[in-house]
Amino acid sequence: MGSHLFGGKVAHTNRPSHVESFYLLNAIIMTKRFYLSHLISALWLLFTLFACEKPEEVINKPDKPNQGQTVTPSNPNQTENLPKVDVVVTTLQKATIGKGYNIVLMGIGFPEDYIRSGAYNRLMKRSHRYLFSMEPMNSLRAYFNVYAVRSKEKETLLNTFAKGFGIRENESKIEPDHRVFAIAASVPGFKKENTVIGVIVNAKNFSGYTSMGDPVLAYAYSSLSSDSLDFRRIIIHETVGHGIGKLADEYSLMSSCSSKDYIAGGNEKNWWMNVSLTNDPEKVPWVEFLKDKRYASEGLGIFEGGATCFKEGVWRSTKTSVMDAGNSPATFNAPSRRAIYDHVMQVTTGRNPTYEEFVQFDLAHRK
Repeated sequence: MGSHLFGGKVAHTNRPSHVESFYLLNAIIMTKRFYLSHLISALWLLFTLFACEKPEEVINKPDKPNQGQTVTPSNPNQTENLPKVDVVVTTLQKATIGKGYNIVLMGIGFPEDYIRSGAYNRLMKRSHRYLFSMEPMNSLRAYFNVYAVRSKEKETLLNTFAKGFGIRENESKIEPDHRVFAIAASVPGFKKENTVIGVIVNAKNFSGYTSMGDPVLAYAYSSLSSDSLDFRRIIIHETVGHGIGKLADEYSLMSSCSSKDYIAGGNEKNWWMNVSLTNDPEKVPWVEFLKDKRYASEGLGIFEGGATCFKEGVWRSTKTSVMDAGNSPATFNAPSRRAIYDHVMQVTTGRNPTYEEFVQFDLAHRK
């Protein structure tokens, strides 16, 4: 038996080839739960963002969170023979600039009384606010359509999946992406070419992962933590960082987990531009920032470790960021902000922005 490591959790396989390894790592980015490391930073975030916020109760409370286990999602490209789903669609905002980048929010694993009480709708609105609470998303808000969807049917499969998050791949045949896609596809104007799906999972035995395959479409799963600060970090990391920005994790849990070829392959299509396979300052994806005096105060450099599980041979641009784990203050670094900006412009305007265009935008809005 061969094994591959996703987010520090081993999924056993039948010795996949390099091509299969590329697909698996290209399709899945897993993240571990983020923990606040400094009380002062936590209080600062609480004061500035959530002074009036009361977190929703987490309904599903397993006795023992599953540790060191994983679930492998289905092929995100498999969208044929979709089941018909009766859904309720709520428009949370409409784009006022460009063609509109869709974010479709939904929850899974929530009981009926949670929905009837109105807590589900409040959770969707809170998730919406969190997604635009950090730059560059706050200043790109006008480019997005945001919808909240809920199936009217009893989602037996998805509810079971939510409760089973963290179980081993070979112990579960539940694959949620196909059903999630069917629910999201009910949104007006839905297209794979302009949509990211944010799924809030009522579970505490995992943190989150993002399933990626298409150039734009991604399935970003985020656990509903009882801690508002923690939940905000998770949903931004998964839905914005991985789903929209196509960013890699900037933490490393082990020395290595597979071939690094998938990173180079991702770089060729403008993915994972926040990590590098070289420490040559003339060749890293953020070389322009290193030479730009306007970014001298941002702590940019070349730091070893990243892409989930490579402590050596992979480099990132800053010591900490929201794509790292458990660090404060949690923000996107400059290369990550550029990746998000570029992808939003490509989807909504069809343009590939220049470096200087991004810099002018960024200097006007960064905090």
